Amino acid sequence: MRLIFEVKLGKHTVFKCVLNENFDTIVLSMLDIPETATQEEKDIITRYYNTIDNARDMTDMKIDRKLIKYLLNELSNKVPNCSFTVVEKNPYDIRADIDRNDSIPAFIAGSFSRSPFGVPFNKNKNDYDDSNDNTKKHSTHKFEDVIGMDKVKDKLYDVIDQFKNFEKYKKWQVKPIKAILLYGSPGTGKTYISEALANEIDAEFEQLNISDIFQKYIGESEKVIRDLFEDARKREGNTVIFLDEIDSIAKKRHSGESAEARNSILNELLAQMSNSNNDKIFLIFATNVIKLLDPAFLRSGRVDFKIEVPLPDINARKGILELNSKKRPMSEDVDLYAIAKDMSGRNCADVELVANEAARRALKAGKECVEQEDFINAYEEQVVGSPDKDRNFEEFERKLAAVHEVGHLITNHYLCEHRTIKRISILPRGGMLGFVHYENSAVDKYLSTKKELVNNIISVLAGRAAEEVIYGKDNVTTGASNDIEVANDYARSLVTEYGMDEEFGFVTPYKDDLLTEAKATKRVKQILEECYNTAIDFILMHKDEVEHISELLLANEELDEEEIQSVFDILKTKTILPN
Repeated sequence: MRLIFEVKLGKHTVFKCVLNENFDTIVLSMLDIPETATQEEKDIITRYYNTIDNARDMTDMKIDRKLIKYLLNELSNKVPNCSFTVVEKNPYDIRADIDRNDSIPAFIAGSFSRSPFGVPFNKNKNDYDDSNDNTKKHSTHKFEDVIGMDKVKDKLYDVIDQFKNFEKYKKWQVKPIKAILLYGSPGTGKTYISEALANEIDAEFEQLNISDIFQKYIGESEKVIRDLFEDARKREGNTVIFLDEIDSIAKKRHSGESAEARNSILNELLAQMSNSNNDKIFLIFATNVIKLLDPAFLRSGRVDFKIEVPLPDINARKGILELNSKKRPMSEDVDLYAIAKDMSGRNCADVELVANEAARRALKAGKECVEQEDFINAYEEQVVGSPDKDRNFEEFERKLAAVHEVGHLITNHYLCEHRTIKRISILPRGGMLGFVHYENSAVDKYLSTKKELVNNIISVLAGRAAEEVIYGKDNVTTGASNDIEVANDYARSLVTEYGMDEEFGFVTPYKDDLLTEAKATKRVKQILEECYNTAIDFILMHKDEVEHISELLLANEELDEEEIQSVFDILKTKTILPN
């Protein structure tokens, strides 16, 4: 049996959350939001959908049903016409049998230390399917409109050239490029650049989503694929077929009933790809996780090029902000470079959303133009939600939250030299009671040393350590659960991916190697215990600072970068801080 959360706007289903038999893998299906919905309703629904999607990505598949219920309850409260129901169904009644086995270490993706009941980062997926027709309406943008992605575009220019000079390639007997794979994190622009390619070669753009492929009855899925190719062959012009989430059907093969169905669909796809009448068809596959794909599918002759679509660098992020802001009145104080720098590790969709939300905030406030604070607040709202100043919680919980966040603040300030603290808050936001927002001093930091990883673990665990030091072991709260998950991601990556553990060495544990996996888990546990003890010692060393700043935070609820630096400067003069 599977647990299904079905979310409706009135009588219209807008998305579904499906948990598998063990409730450890979530499958999301975004459906069309009705035109009758207000823009605010659309934005809120999409935001909560993305939050749940991101929670799945960031928690190593250990989905908490209570968390999902909580988020959906929040959604229902914010959109009165929105509701959700919980039902159990047989797995074969579900159209899309999709497994997600990848997890992304949280420390790679962002710059917020999330605390009590903290929900991981939102991911924006603007392109949900609003039609049952295979032919999707798409924009007329071309490569010149694509910000960044220069290496990706350079490779695709070869595809453009072969379509524009088909006879020349045929004469020279140069085997044409027939299919490519785009891989990278969600929201990096794989669909966008595929549409641009279609427009460059004046081709029809056919987007086939996984929900379009997986059908209820045997043989129907194969027919969907067969019809798609046959229709494309009948056209006079070129056709670009874009298949997203190809890992759902072209994943590494295994046995079982669902696997047999998936293999049958894959075999049909391979057969259609091998057809000799595909001269005017170009295939683009996309995946977020290339390692899940079957090597037989990726071999030369089937997929010609595998092209990574990376997260945008600072110049690309700044370009996206500029593109989305150029027709809006901007205050002279707006520094888009600073915003782009702060958004290191974010995808294209996130950056575009922040630009739009900044303008929306300025409009709602009745401003003449968009100001820097609108961008800052829009970004924070995207990541941790908007402040809920009306929510009341017990004074002791406020004190614990303040101490918890200051624990993060202190360790980040002293141990993480590459970080600048931008804000600390104990204003409730969504499911969070507080957060620390920091910015990496490097423009885009791609590598970490062992020392940095260890210090990151210490800083993540320092919130719980501060609770214990100030209020005792018996008053340690449940608010550190997300911190513990993030710390585990750090430690496990250190041991099993980066070869930084002297005892474990360079061994990468296999999924079926229980002995090695057990050894790795033991080392992760030891590292976490060592780091937590270090965090305890560090908080004890800086106990006076923790208490002083906590009192200040309780009085003000939030402190920004300037205020934080001022506090440390004042404390130095009072000799509270060590030299």
